[in-house]
Amino acid sequence: PSPRKPWVLGFHVGVGLIGAGRSETCQKVLGQSCGTKAVSDFDEMSPLQLSAEGLYHVSTGLRLGASYSLIPYSAIKVQDDTENLHLGVEQALSGIIEGIVPLRPGWALALRAQLGARMLLAGGDLEHRRVAFLADCEQISGARCDADGGPFFGVTGGTTAGLVIGQHTRWRVDLAFERSFVGISELSLTQAGATVTASETLYVSRLWLLAGIELQ
Repeated sequence: PSPRKPWVLGFHVGVGLIGAGRSETCQKVLGQSCGTKAVSDFDEMSPLQLSAEGLYHVSTGLRLGASYSLIPYSAIKVQDDTENLHLGVEQALSGIIEGIVPLRPGWALALRAQLGARMLLAGGDLEHRRVAFLADCEQISGARCDADGGPFFGVTGGTTAGLVIGQHTRWRVDLAFERSFVGISELSLTQAGATVTASETLYVSRLWLLAGIELQ
């Protein structure tokens, strides 16, 4: 694809092919260091990703830009559990660097790297878990509890390889590998002057199949 105009708008729909990760829970007493973390493995179960991006042709073979992505139903399945744990909605803003390698007229190979910030808006089972913690705390005499409802922030990054087909309006298909981490809960309980806090972070790897369109 030739850069007759320097700016490109892109829109993508992605389906999750496979994903996995681990959860790390850090528990602190009286503000001391975390010590040994509780770790559990899980499968990533988010089915769908939507994204939009703006790219600028620095040269014929190089584009820079930024993207916004949305995972409307973020979910995991902890090993040995039978049901998904619905976490809420994930959003991300990332910077992009992409190389374009012409293959034949109207066909090109796109190789991309991106890095950015991720945000989780807690909902579903994760929000129910927070509410249940506060309700249980009310039954403990003399206890004071707090549960952060978010939003929670983290970092995301990844690489993408795909085909871009066409001249002005272009279709593209990509295979995208993504790694990210984001906190999902921050709980605290204070009783008799002693405070215990527990924070949980997810480390996730995902493989997406993306289909999209580019407008120039």
